[in-house]
Amino acid sequence: MDIQAFYKAIQDGDSPKVFSMLESSPLILHAPNSDGERDEISPLHSATKYGHLDIVKEFVKRGAEVYSNPTASYPPVIMAAWKDQKEVVEYFLNEIPDEAAGRRR
Repeated sequence: MDIQAFYKAIQDGDSPKVFSMLESSPLILHAPNSDGERDEISPLHSATKYGHLDIVKEFVKRGAEVYSNPTASYPPVIMAAWKDQKEVVEYFLNEIPDEAAGRRR
């Protein structure tokens, strides 16, 4: 699986392509972005940065790490706030607050 093609599809908001790639290779959800900036360290970080709520929700549903270790990177909710992605921030804080705070349901 081409990890950089996966990240490009996330950045572009190409949900059908992202979801198709996830179906064929589910572990790609956890693939680090070796070519990306620090704020795109994981697929979830990338999706939150660009405000693609449908992709964010699918990643969370499939078990993406919502609260990353702050010594390694900022949590995706912080990335969404910095990039003024209001819908994504609202999702994290209102629909999955326990996960956004680092606790699984």
